[in-house]
Parts: sequence; C-alpha cells; structure tokens
Amino acid sequence: MVKHSQTTRCLPWLLSCIAFAAVLMAGCMKEGEDIILLPVQNDRIPTSVLSPAEQDSLSQYMEINEGCTPPNIVGIYEVSPVELIHSSEGDYGNFYDFRLHVKSQNGRNLSVYSETQNTVTSESGEAYVIGSDDRFTLYTIEKSVNTTEGWSWETTTIVSGRKTAEGIADIRYAIVMRNKQDDDGHLVAPDSFRVFTDGDGIASVTTEMSR
Repeated sequence: MVKHSQTTRCLPWLLSCIAFAAVLMAGCMKEGEDIILLPVQNDRIPTSVLSPAEQDSLSQYMEINEGCTPPNIVGIYEVSPVELIHSSEGDYGNFYDFRLHVKSQNGRNLSVYSETQNTVTSESGEAYVIGSDDRFTLYTIEKSVNTTEGWSWETTTIVSGRKTAEGIADIRYAIVMRNKQDDDGHLVAPDSFRVFTDGDGIASVTTEMSR
C-alpha cells in the first residue's frame, strides 16, 4: 500500500498506475502488469508459491488456512483503518485504506481478484482460494514493471480471514516480494514481507470499489 507518513523508503503498494501489491511495498508508478499462471495444490499453498520457511514466518502473524472446501468469498470488502502488523524490513507507518474485490469464484475455487486504493484500481487476475468451513486463505501472484524508473518486480499476495455476513473477520493481508530489478534500491528486498489487518477487526462488505 502507499505509505503517507514521512519516510525515506518508498513503498510500492497500489495497483494499475501504482502497483498495489508492490504499493504496500514502495509508492511506485506502474506501467504494466503480467499475471503468471498460478500454481495450484488443491488444499494448501504450493511451496512454489511460498516456501515452507516463508509460510512458517508468515504464520507467526497471520493464519494460513488449508482445505478444499473454503467459503464463498465473492464480494467487495473495505479494509479501514489499515494497520501494519509486521514488516520484515522493520519499517512502520501509516497506510491508505483499500478495498478488495473477489469475483467469479468457481467450483475449482479459482477466482478473479482486484484491489483499489487511493482512487487507483487494478485487477491482478487469477487467484486461488483454500480453506474450510468459514475460514479461508486466498493467494495470487503478479509481475509488475515501471518502465519510467526501469524497475520490475514479482510479488505474492495472501489474504486470510473468516467469512461472516458482515464481511471478513480477523482479516490478514500479506505481500511478499519475490524478486526485483531496481538499481537504486527503492523497492524492498526480495523475500521481505509485510502483514496488514483492519483496525476494526473486520473488513466490511461494501457495494462499490470506489470510495
């Protein structure tokens, strides 16, 4: 997400013009996005998406659910106020609220995932949902490029929570930097991650992606 407090490190986390998955990591204008074919392993996050060590690290700050019978999480949800739970880089601050949209969740639990933040919207494409009962974990992968700055990067986004009539309770939203190309070091290091939550304890159902 985009950080709006004073800081010496830029955080890429918007989508579309600003890479959302890399805007919660750098504040960078993005000019292109390429969704790669998503690995699927039915009931858990494949190790090709997150290594066992990465899953262990993330699980200290968020629940990573498993199972083949997740709830239907189709809908639009607002995360507000956004709170940073943990940064592996050790930098903290304030972040813009955002909305996420899950649509077209099918019988194979594939869906389409998009986000909007600070008036910028982008669709990250294919996502996979795992879990059981009312608990789920969604994951997606994207490649992004900023041709103006000569930056490129690949990130994994993970969203976990408990589906309720009001929205997503206990939501956790994580961004993991997979790899990057930026000579000036504005983007956070590969394998670094940040985990966010909703300060009210629930990402509420809403009807519009724009605020």
